[in-house]
Amino acid sequence: MFGVLAIDKPAMRTSRDVCNRIERIVRPDKVGHTGTLDPMATGVLLLAIGSASRLVEFSLGHSKEYEAEFLVGHRSETLDTEGEVIALPDAHPPTREQLQAQAERWIGCVQQIPPKFSAINIAGRRAYKLARKGRDFELPAREINVNAIEIKAYDYPRLSLRIDCGSGTYVRSLGSDILRGVGSDAVMSRLVRTRVGPFLLEDCAPLEQFATVADVAERLQPPQRLIANMPSVQLTPEQVISIRHGIPLELSRVATDRLFAIDSQDKLIAVLERVEVIPPANTARYRSLRVFQESSATSQPSTSNKPHRPES
Repeated sequence: MFGVLAIDKPAMRTSRDVCNRIERIVRPDKVGHTGTLDPMATGVLLLAIGSASRLVEFSLGHSKEYEAEFLVGHRSETLDTEGEVIALPDAHPPTREQLQAQAERWIGCVQQIPPKFSAINIAGRRAYKLARKGRDFELPAREINVNAIEIKAYDYPRLSLRIDCGSGTYVRSLGSDILRGVGSDAVMSRLVRTRVGPFLLEDCAPLEQFATVADVAERLQPPQRLIANMPSVQLTPEQVISIRHGIPLELSRVATDRLFAIDSQDKLIAVLERVEVIPPANTARYRSLRVFQESSATSQPSTSNKPHRPES
């Protein structure tokens, strides 16, 4: 198998749990995910099946959308309801206008301190494991991109946000950050990832629908959708043979460092990297970073298939 599986992750299951279940079905093919979701979260989880797992490192630049609910005027060590939730004494309900103004300060390229209860690696240990043991440590702020924050509903203490952001954004931290800006705090009570790049929640199937190899094959989508944010080029049959034999290609009218290559049947052939610009300036030489041989390419789903949508 060679493709991507879009799953609506159930609550209280880890991303690794989902991977393991699908891997047991498709063995000996490998399965990898392209970004974790907290156990309490649901929504879009992308699994790279078979040789598509070699694309994961190139798939991390997709923007994502979330719908999140928060309890305003509350606090927990984990920033969500997985930890002990404590109501703030003398908490004053902020106005919708105050929340909107503070949310707008978090739009753009901003610095965010990740939560201590996270999977960030600290000297070989996961931060959440250190936090559970009561270890004292600090996490440095990191740069994130937040494209939009919309207040979908607000009825104190319940706040619902829609968030469009880049990779590495911690939504539970973002809710707390916004409320701390108005002198309060918030605890995330629900999180749904509704989009990852071109994959929408309505394109995903529930995990329980997968029991056999045929179930997976029916829902498998073309592997190049994992790297849809990367430019593409269609190769001639001669170019396909060359790149599969490790021979660099000279391509014209290409102005990007990386791109993926497909053949005339829209099958993924390779991920390419520019190594040299050749005069005239609109010609460049590209080498392969990942090559997919014919045995893999012929087993990937066609882009002409009907859309994959969950059954009602």
